[in-house]
Amino acid sequence: MKTYRTEITAWDITFAVKKSSRFCMIAESLRRTYPFLARIEVDITSIVFTDRQRKARLTFLTPPQAQMAILGFDEGNEVKPFVLDLRKPLVERRQRESVLAGGTTRKKVVGRRGSTLRRSLAMKKAIGGVRTFGSKTIGKGLGEKR
Repeated sequence: MKTYRTEITAWDITFAVKKSSRFCMIAESLRRTYPFLARIEVDITSIVFTDRQRKARLTFLTPPQAQMAILGFDEGNEVKPFVLDLRKPLVERRQRESVLAGGTTRKKVVGRRGSTLRRSLAMKKAIGGVRTFGSKTIGKGLGEKR
């Protein structure tokens, strides 16, 4: 798995836009370091971008150091340059092109997220949608057995 390492410089911090997920200091730094990345969005919880070389949309959790820098920058505090490493994407969705009749192509997104969602819906149907454990017990009544 590829690691995305970028250095957030004073230039990135100076030209970043406050409270903007597309033009924050981390997005600017990723754009400068990796020109093949597209649709970069950064917020407190996640960093999401499309890697055009791998033809994949990647989602990473925002590291704590970057979270503190984003909060400080948006509040107007001074932020010092730092280095950011993004490893192990939380979600990776790949695009696959399929050729249709007439020679036209269509992009289809394939990934892990859809199969997990289908499995969880099937499991809910199998158990009848009643949860009989934990503090959020739902069903006929709290604490009642089936």
